[in-house]
Amino acid sequence: SALLLPDLQPLPAGRLTLEFDAASGARQLRYSTTVNNAGDGPLHMLGDYDAARDRTRVTQVIATTSGGSVERVAGYFVHHPEHGHWHYENFNTVELWTFNPDGSLGEMVATTGKVTFCISDMSRMDSPPPNAAPNPQFTACGRRAQGISVGWEDTYGPELPGQQINITDVPDGRYALRTVVNPDGLISEIELGNNTAIRYIEIEGQTVRPIPPP
Repeated sequence: SALLLPDLQPLPAGRLTLEFDAASGARQLRYSTTVNNAGDGPLHMLGDYDAARDRTRVTQVIATTSGGSVERVAGYFVHHPEHGHWHYENFNTVELWTFNPDGSLGEMVATTGKVTFCISDMSRMDSPPPNAAPNPQFTACGRRAQGISVGWEDTYGPELPGQQINITDVPDGRYALRTVVNPDGLISEIELGNNTAIRYIEIEGQTVRPIPPP
């Protein structure tokens, strides 16, 4: 039977702000992250808790056209002490790059590394596909089940812990802020080629603003 796979697509980073510590000179670029599912089926993740390791192995449940499902191991849930709930490990990464006159990426100058995420149905997509779920199916950040329904999206605001990239040593200038979802490819999707989104920005002193793509 054909697999009804999800298709995760990040939006370009939004709600950009810059935090400046006058005492230390530290600068933090903060942003929102939104990931939607425009696939044939939901992203459905089930957890099996291992108390000895304080980790929860994740199984991705993939629906089929015949009404059944198949399962595959897809990483781990970990408890996030600052957020106070469970996250899927290594769900996305954000990177700051220089870019060339044609918009292509040059050199990476800063990165968050791989970031954990609570995966849930936070809002319906602005332009959902015809097979979108009418109601949210995943609404909690538990260690038993998380996911994103077809036609829904998950958003982390810039005020949340982890939604920042350290740019203290990055000079003022124009950069490409690159968001990558499912960077390790552990989640089975329709395709991985649309798992990246770029926002072009200009950093100047204590301010940041989006700029048009080259």
